[in-house]
Amino acid sequence: GTLTALLTVDHAKFDSGLKSAEGGMSGAAGRMGNVLKDFAKIGVAAFAAVAAGIGTIVGLSLKAAMAEQVSNAMVTTAFGASAKTVQEWSMANQVALGATHDVLNTSLAQWAIYVKNIGLNQQQAIGTGEALAQRASDIVAVTGKSFEDVFTAMQKGVQGATRGLKAYGVVIDPVVQKQKALEMGLWSGHGALTMAAKAQVNYNLIMQQTAAIASGAGLAHQNAAFQMKQFGILTNQVFETLGNILL
Repeated sequence: GTLTALLTVDHAKFDSGLKSAEGGMSGAAGRMGNVLKDFAKIGVAAFAAVAAGIGTIVGLSLKAAMAEQVSNAMVTTAFGASAKTVQEWSMANQVALGATHDVLNTSLAQWAIYVKNIGLNQQQAIGTGEALAQRASDIVAVTGKSFEDVFTAMQKGVQGATRGLKAYGVVIDPVVQKQKALEMGLWSGHGALTMAAKAQVNYNLIMQQTAAIASGAGLAHQNAAFQMKQFGILTNQVFETLGNILL
């Protein structure tokens, strides 16, 4: 009778312990399942972030490579046999000038098309364009403006629309123009200035009147804002290289 009672009690304890263990295992399994679900969510999110990052890099790379191709085509159209010289100059000077070589190419090409239409030859178009780009870079370093904005304002100024250059200290009126034209031997003192003469006079006056602001460019090229532009150009070069591989 005693043995039977003990067995009965032990069996009851065993059943109770077994159920408790089963409950514990079920709870542990549930917790493990939740942990695995959390890991899965993290993994999906991480994969999505990586995929998005890769997509962004690919997009920026293709955009940079296509911009390079378009600007090279513009230089070829504008400079013909001298295109390679201009492209190499843009590539070599882009970091120092704080403007990507495709921006330099585009600016120089647009400049060349204009000045050749008013009578300048190929070498004059290259020389004046490169000097204008250098001066634009100096103004950018001092003022923080974009290269495209400054170069475009200077080109428009050469064409006669000088209002956009007043912020850089440039003031040109008909009297000043004629005085400069006489100095340069572009005007006899009688009659009106030709379009070509006006353009050459305006170019020289713009370079002369922006010399003061450019004189402070040495230190300005070393400031953090300009150096960030230069870092961006180096980054763009990486994107271009990758983009050219993908195209």
